Amino acid sequence: MFEQARDLWRRLTQTIPNNLDGSGEPISEDRRRAERVAVVATAMCQAESAGLDATSVRFRDISRTGVSFLLNRPLEPGTMVTLDVPTADGGRVTILACVRHCTQRGNDGWLIGCSFAVELGDEELIGFGVESTAIPRNDQRRWERVTPTAGRAILRQLAEKQTGPAIARVLNMSAGGVGLVFPSRIEAGTLLDLELIGKADQPGLAILASVVFVSPRSDANWLLGCNFIRELTAAELNALI
Repeated sequence: MFEQARDLWRRLTQTIPNNLDGSGEPISEDRRRAERVAVVATAMCQAESAGLDATSVRFRDISRTGVSFLLNRPLEPGTMVTLDVPTADGGRVTILACVRHCTQRGNDGWLIGCSFAVELGDEELIGFGVESTAIPRNDQRRWERVTPTAGRAILRQLAEKQTGPAIARVLNMSAGGVGLVFPSRIEAGTLLDLELIGKADQPGLAILASVVFVSPRSDANWLLGCNFIRELTAAELNALI
């Protein structure tokens, strides 16, 4: 069951909208165009499914939705990687990304183009020396995140041995995902079985989600950014917020 759930999530994450085609260039005007900025920075990259241990990579450019970097070996398109990237305050966050293209660049190795599973915020961009940029109002793919008046989540990690239920606080939520505050770190790429509980007079909602963003908080808890396996309906979202 766990392998089937993982395979399902991988297939869905490979259809996450992004600003890349096979060549790594921005695509049609009716899709979001995220400006890519050249940067000089390094980060740690890991891809367990491809046998890549934590390796330092050199970035070429970055945007809110994707990044390209040089690696000393190829990675197949569709490979899920975790990137440990800097933040403006000198800390680090872990972000899940999907390889979209891989091109050999002579003695420099392979140029890997990835789309993030979650948009980078201003803090992450500033950590790369990129000035914050306004997001167009007509951006149809940026979900507005709202803060629930009350909310919690019961989560179970889908692993080789399923973990018992644990409680997380819902920080914010959109139709596409949820931000959770949790007392311990959960690795990016982990599949979660969530039961979201909002208003007391409404039933909870069971849904699968993948951790795509991990960051430590000043209160010793962890912020987990999660993407749902499907979009919530308006009725489901309203019942939870």
